[in-house]
Amino acid sequence: MIMILSNNFKKIIMNTNLSLNTNRSAFLFLFIPITLIFISGCAGKKTSSSNEFTSWSAVKPNVLVHFSSGNSTAILTSGTVSQTTSDVNTNLLYDSGNNISSVTLNQTASNSVTFSVAAGDIIVKDATGANTILTNNKKTTIGILANPTAYGFEYQTYGAWGAYAAAGIGGYAISNGSLTSAGSIPTTGSAVFSGGANGYLIDGQKATYVTNASMTANVDFAARTVAFSTTNTTMTGASTGVATSIAGYNLNGAMTYSSGVNRMTGSVTSTNGMSGSIIANFYGPAANEIGGTYGLTQTTSGNSFVGGFGGKR
Repeated sequence: MIMILSNNFKKIIMNTNLSLNTNRSAFLFLFIPITLIFISGCAGKKTSSSNEFTSWSAVKPNVLVHFSSGNSTAILTSGTVSQTTSDVNTNLLYDSGNNISSVTLNQTASNSVTFSVAAGDIIVKDATGANTILTNNKKTTIGILANPTAYGFEYQTYGAWGAYAAAGIGGYAISNGSLTSAGSIPTTGSAVFSGGANGYLIDGQKATYVTNASMTANVDFAARTVAFSTTNTTMTGASTGVATSIAGYNLNGAMTYSSGVNRMTGSVTSTNGMSGSIIANFYGPAANEIGGTYGLTQTTSGNSFVGGFGGKR
């Protein structure tokens, strides 16, 4: 899946010099720390009530929906990949046109970031409609969030974010949804889950990009194993706003899970030699969907790559 941004976002990229060209020195950015914003509600807009997420068909326009289940991955500045299924929180507010007007992403209790149209932040869908690109008005943080309707998801979403321009490795990703109860996970048979993946990438020259890919997860319920892969990976950061193919960041991974436990973990590698960890959950009343996050690093290049994924069967 190739991601091409809207004209509005193209102008944003051009004006902020997030450019992809042959002069690699142009990728050397001054470090701008991520702005962490903690909120108790939805920044810049009052809502009458908030609902705990159960399914997308139950979400109402202009009513804050809260996610408290899922998994997350952080790549720390030390290069360590940290993953958790606790302290995962997301707040989302959609308008009547099914566009995000505010989103708060919280990878752990100690970090949070908010993007809000009312606060002057830029929230735009890419041209395919598969993702929403998030940029705060101070140009310190950039993120990407999957659009569930583009994939036909009913029980989840996922995304990634980090510093708009970086001096080193790092980044965050989150997968949120309505968890399958452990007793409702099938114990026989197999299934293929198809969907997408997105991410936040820092390359060896410390340039930052958002990424998009197709995702497949082959689950053997009897053996409790998962074979994970992404294809057609693209990154966006060019002055033209056009996604560039980066096959080196296609991923392959393997996960396992214990009987009676809705938590899959394992390892993941990229075609260009990065390695890291992957974590996932089943979502929906009968393991209808799968969603997770991954984090990879490479010591020799200084690259880091963190992201989320989801699929349905």
